[in-house]
Amino acid sequence: MHDSEMDETEEEGQKYTEEFIRHTIERETQSIEALKRDTTQLSERIRSQEEEIRTAREQETKLKEKIEKLEKECTELKNSSDDALATKERELKETKQELKEKMTYKERVLMEYKEQYRIKDEALRTSGEESSQLNTELMEELRLQVQRYQRLTKTVSEKGDEIDRLKMRLSEKEEELKRKKTMDTNCFLYSWLFLDCHVSLQTPAGTYISVYPPGIKGFNPTQLNVVQSLQEDCKRLGHPDHIIPLFGLNVDDIDDWYKLIDVDHERWTADNSMLETALTTGSDDLGKYLEEYKHTNTKSADNIYSAAWYYSLGK
Repeated sequence: MHDSEMDETEEEGQKYTEEFIRHTIERETQSIEALKRDTTQLSERIRSQEEEIRTAREQETKLKEKIEKLEKECTELKNSSDDALATKERELKETKQELKEKMTYKERVLMEYKEQYRIKDEALRTSGEESSQLNTELMEELRLQVQRYQRLTKTVSEKGDEIDRLKMRLSEKEEELKRKKTMDTNCFLYSWLFLDCHVSLQTPAGTYISVYPPGIKGFNPTQLNVVQSLQEDCKRLGHPDHIIPLFGLNVDDIDDWYKLIDVDHERWTADNSMLETALTTGSDDLGKYLEEYKHTNTKSADNIYSAAWYYSLGK
């Protein structure tokens, strides 16, 4: 009877042990299956991320094409208005900001995935050979994702440099247009003081005032001699000794006055009074300079040159 009770006790202990082992195996199996499901979900997220990166690359290509288009348009903008240049600069800033935002988002997503991989890696180390192999594959996939991200980051950096260069070129074009615009609204006084003591004036509209009195060598000895262009003066006298830009003249008044006068009238033949009248018509301040220098120099060409020079300095 005692032996029979011992056998029953051992049998119950064996059953209990087998049941405990079976439950332990089931729990471990369930744990491994759960890890497998997690890694499967991560793999799906990785594929989703790959798709997003592919889409980002397509967007990057489109942005590159847009930048190239903008660069081409910049070349064509050299004769356009300041407003058009400002618009293109805003587009470039917006494109750069769009690239930066997309890359910031991708970097944050990759960092989150990297942290998830780290956590899963610690769990998979205790889950056997199959889980270890899966983890290796996931880490390799992560490495590839990081490489893709690094390449994309490098591309963004290069595009940023390209945008900066394009912005610099836009700035240069803007300055060039400003200079050109300023040049287009100025009158210019040309002087040949060292060779023939001669001065002339040209307006933005093309009015050219250059008068030689009778008796000058190479011209008609009995009447006023009018030269129609700077090219004619340069052909006779060579390149001007000085070129003075005259800002702020009423160029329309000068052009209108010149169209109405009789250039052959005798009162223009004695000196450079025609040119002096043109300058006085364009600016009262310049007229005051002319009156001031008449008292210090008897040569009218020298007076005109000095007055124009100090007027251009704003003195």
